[in-house]
Amino acid sequence: LCIPGESVCKINRNSSEEELKKNYGEKYVKQDRIYLGEGDYVSGTKLFPRSKNEIEIIWKDNLNRSNPDRILFHNQGCDWKTKDGISVGTSLNELEGLNGGPFRFFGFAWDYGGTISDWLNGALSNYYSNEKFILRLAYEKSDLKKLSSNENFDFDGDVEFTSDFPSLHVVNPKVYEMVLIFK
Repeated sequence: LCIPGESVCKINRNSSEEELKKNYGEKYVKQDRIYLGEGDYVSGTKLFPRSKNEIEIIWKDNLNRSNPDRILFHNQGCDWKTKDGISVGTSLNELEGLNGGPFRFFGFAWDYGGTISDWLNGALSNYYSNEKFILRLAYEKSDLKKLSSNENFDFDGDVEFTSDFPSLHVVNPKVYEMVLIFK
């Protein structure tokens, strides 16, 4: 269970790499470089590397590998989920349903593309604030074929859009990255 801003299973704001080894087994904990975006990497830890449940941990205290700053999730089909069932692979349509309405996000086709920026006072507004949980959406290029010839799909760039455009619902982007942030 992922609780935004608080924990991921047994991992909380006071956890360390040593605790991960004790809780999950040394063979499931690996130091590695974590991609931040825009060509930047940082040293971090992967839990369950090269598996569907791999997560990446960036530490506040990287020297002692303690006190997680954030945990990143990238693998569709992973077992990590929030109390509402949000996981990598959750669709825009499902998110709107959980939120009870549309939300705002940044356009696609850049490193932070598809980042949900505002839940527009919907049901997910407080629990999933960007200070403790970031969701990023992406679409499959093949899904663009679902659009009719008169539907436009121009949602690229560092610009905010609202999720209630009909063509977005046809393409139905899915969560490709979740980031749990510890404050």
